[in-house]
Amino acid sequence: MKYIWVAVALLCLWGCKKDGGNTAKQPFTYGLSGLPDTIYAEQLDTVETALMADLLSGDAAQLSLQVSGLPNAVGASFSPMVAMPPFAVNFRIVTQYADTGNYVLTLSASDSKSSVESKVVLRVVPNPVNPSFFLTGHYREQGPCVLGAVDDTVNITEEKPFFNKLRLSGLWHGNPTNSIVADIDPENHSLMIPPQVVNGVTFTGEGTINGTQIDIRYKVSLSFSEDSCSVQLTKF
Repeated sequence: MKYIWVAVALLCLWGCKKDGGNTAKQPFTYGLSGLPDTIYAEQLDTVETALMADLLSGDAAQLSLQVSGLPNAVGASFSPMVAMPPFAVNFRIVTQYADTGNYVLTLSASDSKSSVESKVVLRVVPNPVNPSFFLTGHYREQGPCVLGAVDDTVNITEEKPFFNKLRLSGLWHGNPTNSIVADIDPENHSLMIPPQVVNGVTFTGEGTINGTQIDIRYKVSLSFSEDSCSVQLTKF
């Protein structure tokens, strides 16, 4: 009877070894998901896309993410760029006055032995026209001030790369180094000069926009005195 139990035990052990030896270890495989067919970006823009680095099988290893095929004036980044799957990824594209058009980007996820690739079309489209653009030009500044009337020239330019911002050079007696920034609200046709120090002088103000005419009430604070003006800027 003793020999029968020993034989049964050996048979069971052999069977367990056989089954365990035949179980193959799954290879490490992975992929990227969530990538659209096309990503749209304006010429001056920041666009973010949520992706997923998926663990498809096996024991995870560290992955690194890269992108190629970027055109001039376009940058891209991943957050995180290196991690163990599965993990969520933020894919960011930044354009800096890029040329319009379609560009094929290749996103790759790589471990120490292999790599997988996914492709996406980046379509760069024109930015909407900046409302500030229509106010650029040379203006004649006229109006009374506490310390004496002004009659001079002010040059207005866009404050790039921002929307709805202007730079006024020459305000207050035509000094071109008096270069101040103003915010405009195209819907309310209004203008605001936030407090700012230029040439040791603090400027603040507000105004209204009527076509090619801008009415501004501004205050100038110096260390020894103050001045207030109510002027009209008329485009040449």
